[in-house]
Amino acid sequence: MKYFINNLEGPRTISPRAAFASPFQALTMMLNVPGMFAVSILAGVLCLLSAAIPFLAFFIVPMSLSLIMAKTVSAICDTDADWKDLNKWVYSRLKLRVWTFALMSLPPLIAVFGSIINLMQNTGTPEARNVSAIYYILIAIMFSSVWGLALFSANFLAHRENNGISVSCIQAISLLKKNVISVIILLMNWFMELALIYCLLASAVITAPMLFGSTGILAINIFTWGFLFIVLTFFLSHYLITLGILGYQIFAPSAKEDDSVPQE
Repeated sequence: MKYFINNLEGPRTISPRAAFASPFQALTMMLNVPGMFAVSILAGVLCLLSAAIPFLAFFIVPMSLSLIMAKTVSAICDTDADWKDLNKWVYSRLKLRVWTFALMSLPPLIAVFGSIINLMQNTGTPEARNVSAIYYILIAIMFSSVWGLALFSANFLAHRENNGISVSCIQAISLLKKNVISVIILLMNWFMELALIYCLLASAVITAPMLFGSTGILAINIFTWGFLFIVLTFFLSHYLITLGILGYQIFAPSAKEDDSVPQE
C-alpha cells in the first residue's frame, strides 16, 4: 500500500468499458473477497450515520473513504492486509484530507440543499412547479453521485506526500473533464441503482400497512425507516467499492517489466 501511494500515476482516463463494468466488479468483490463485505458495510453505516452529525462527517467520511481505498487496493493486489494495516491508512494525513474533503464537498452540498429549499418554497403551488422542484432534487443527487468520483480521487491524492489541498482538488476535478463519456456511463449506472432503491422503498411503504394493519403506526414507521436504512447502507457500500475500483484504475502505478512491484 505504501508503494502504491508513493507511486501514484495519473490521473488516467477511464475507458467506457471499465466505467460500465465497475459496478458489477464492485458487487463481485463485495461478495467474494474475504472481509470486503464487513469493511464496506462498516464504511456505509459510518457515512450514513455521519449525515446526522455534520461536524463529525468531515472526519468520518474521509476516514471511511481511505478504509475502502486501502481494502480495495489490497484485494486487487492480492495482499493480506489486517485491520492494523487498514487503520494506518485511515489516519494517514487525516488533517489534510479533512480540509480537502471540506472543500470538495461544498458543490454537492450546495446543490442538494438548494434543491431542497426550492422544493420547500414550491410547496402548495401548482403541480407543474412542484414536479420541476422534484426534478431539481433528482439532478442534484445525480450530480452528487458523479462528483463523488472527484471527491474520492481528491482523498486518494491527499495521501501522497508531495500533494497539498489545492493540488489534490484540482487534479481530482480535472479527472471529470478528461472522462466525460465514462462519467455519463457511470451516471446511467447510478441512476438505475437509485431507481431500484426507489422501487424497493415504494414496495416497503405499500407492504408495511398490510403487515402491521392501520393501527400499528409506530411499527410501520420503524419498519419503513429501518428498511430504508438497510437499503441505503448497501447502496453506499456498493457505491464506495465502485469508487475504489475506479480509483485503482485511475492512479495505479505501472509495474516495470524488470522490477517486481513490492506490495505493502
